[in-house]
Amino acid sequence: MRSKSIQTAIGVFCSIFILDTLVLQASAQEPFYAGKRLTVLVNYAAGGPTDIEGRLFARHIGKYIDGQPAIVVQNRDGASGLVGTNYIGEVAPRDGSVVGYLTGAAWQFVGAPETHKVDLKSYEFVAFQPGTTIYYARSDTPPGLKQPNDFMKVTQLVVGGLGVESPKDLLHRLALDLLGVRFKYVTGYSSSQTARLALLRNEINMYSESPPTYKTAVAPLVQKGEVLALWYDPSYDGKTLGVPKQVAEIPSLLSTNITGSRRGRCRPEFFGT
Repeated sequence: MRSKSIQTAIGVFCSIFILDTLVLQASAQEPFYAGKRLTVLVNYAAGGPTDIEGRLFARHIGKYIDGQPAIVVQNRDGASGLVGTNYIGEVAPRDGSVVGYLTGAAWQFVGAPETHKVDLKSYEFVAFQPGTTIYYARSDTPPGLKQPNDFMKVTQLVVGGLGVESPKDLLHRLALDLLGVRFKYVTGYSSSQTARLALLRNEINMYSESPPTYKTAVAPLVQKGEVLALWYDPSYDGKTLGVPKQVAEIPSLLSTNITGSRRGRCRPEFFGT
């Protein structure tokens, strides 16, 4: 049966000797990625949430790829992730040696497709990772924050961002506008790590992080009482809003609740996109 199927594939009237030779050659052929290097390109700077997630991805993905290539992480940040996204479409080799780990790419393309020289729909998308964002502020934000409800009383809020059209900035402004909280807005930080340092220097007093960075860099500040977790964006399955799995692993966040919004009562865990 095996010989007959191969004869069908390569044509009839071939000798058994030729068939056996072809079978041996096929079995000896190495996987495409064997002995090769695969570059994981991250479109944000080192130390930020996208970089942390991308490096976790890179650490484990190799063993699931036939041939187990060596994995190298490369950061190409700038323009709220657009530099890295455009690099994938314009410059990166199209031989399977580069894969992008991109944050905000779809947002930017939908909002400003003219900034992309290559149509994002022409990219070969492999997978999508759902996520959430955790918002926090300095505890000494006037007149002082001891619990999330106190956030509605702030008088000198300065929120930081990465770029006017970045997904992070859009969510910041949308959240604060819906809550009716007055704020000043400072954007253009090169990475979340830079913005976080600005918050520690009190240049800004509110920012947000994804769960990996929150757990490693922000949670210790919460424990010291230097910052206060406010709310998080919910998960969405197309029908209902829920608690993201990443947040469910941080019990202290599940009790956050902000009331007193000028636009009505809202529970922040069901507040966002």
